[in-house]
Amino acid sequence: MLNLKTGKWATEGKEFLDGVWDGVVIYTNDQTIRTEKTKILFLIIVFIVSAVIHITINYLDITIYYVLPLVVGFIISICMFWRKNISEIGIIEKICHQTSVTDCDAVENSSYASWNRLSMNNLALSFFFSQLICIIISFVSENNNIFDTIYLISVIVSIPITIYSIYGQVKVGKICPLCLMVLICVFSEAIIFMRLPIHFVNVGVIVLFGTITVLLLCILHYYEHTLRNQQEKINTTIQLLKLKRKTEIILLESSQIEPIITPMWFGEENSSVNITTIISPSCKHCRRVVSELLLLLRKGVCFRWNVLLGKKSINDSELIKIWVQRYLSDKNQLLEDLQLWSNEKIQDLRLLKSIAIYEDRISEICNDFNRQVESLKIAVFPQIILNDRLLSPIYTSIDLKYILTDMSHLEQ
Repeated sequence: MLNLKTGKWATEGKEFLDGVWDGVVIYTNDQTIRTEKTKILFLIIVFIVSAVIHITINYLDITIYYVLPLVVGFIISICMFWRKNISEIGIIEKICHQTSVTDCDAVENSSYASWNRLSMNNLALSFFFSQLICIIISFVSENNNIFDTIYLISVIVSIPITIYSIYGQVKVGKICPLCLMVLICVFSEAIIFMRLPIHFVNVGVIVLFGTITVLLLCILHYYEHTLRNQQEKINTTIQLLKLKRKTEIILLESSQIEPIITPMWFGEENSSVNITTIISPSCKHCRRVVSELLLLLRKGVCFRWNVLLGKKSINDSELIKIWVQRYLSDKNQLLEDLQLWSNEKIQDLRLLKSIAIYEDRISEICNDFNRQVESLKIAVFPQIILNDRLLSPIYTSIDLKYILTDMSHLEQ
């Protein structure tokens, strides 16, 4: 459960949940699981980078302070990029702790957090990651003059980056400690370049750095754009689901019909929540509806599920007889068979053992099915009837499980 005051997840007992839950179905996209995976990935990246830099320092025989700003800047830029997913790491939580002066969220959510539609977080990560890749390439190609060139780039970009970053934070009225640490790393690289006794600039390294930076920016921008679209889709789904669950919308998007009487039913016989599905044995979409309803029955949701069988193809007549026969022979066994059918583990119930009994009763029920389907003028399957109201096609089997859960909770 998420504690809104601390912003942290905690495990609570069932008794605590029963005391605060009002029956509303909560939508989640496993944010906690993804956050934990991101933290592990972050620590793995830090370990790998540290190992690579250690090997590079020993191989190229260079002083550690030459690469220290680059390594620190790369780690901080990753923290900025994944800050919301790794905020529970102790040191990140302390650095980004909200005060009257500092507020990383305010700066990140402001219009100054991007430049020309490019996120500053992406720019920072691309910058330091490109430097790191260039150093690795120099390690492979045995080029010892790499720092002159990549730190020359830091000298060039340090002034405009500093002006834009400080201007944005002044406008927002808050300071982002991580942003300031990135600026310090860039300035440190610029100072190192100016203190080098000899400056050797390699144009090929500049071209390589620029190419890698552009590629990384494209990748990160695409990744960020994809996540944003996913989040917008989730938000739209949640808002649409909230709307479709309103009683007035259900009434608006449904039509009143005469009560459906069918001998084939499951669940609570006397429940005030009645769901009738008009399905066909050869209908693939019907399998999904049946699967959702069977899942709700197993979860103990209180409702009566009436089944009305219709013919989508010529072969359905024989299949409907088999379904009815199985229901009359063993109602619970039919539920198990429908579980296999809905999960597509069997194509139809003809593959299972059949018993030739109740022939007159079967014919009577099948004729009644045909009469009711024709009177309702059903041509497309599946159709869903909720408390004598035929729902419009905007309602799916996924919507149905939330609506039934709501109505079942109100009944209890």
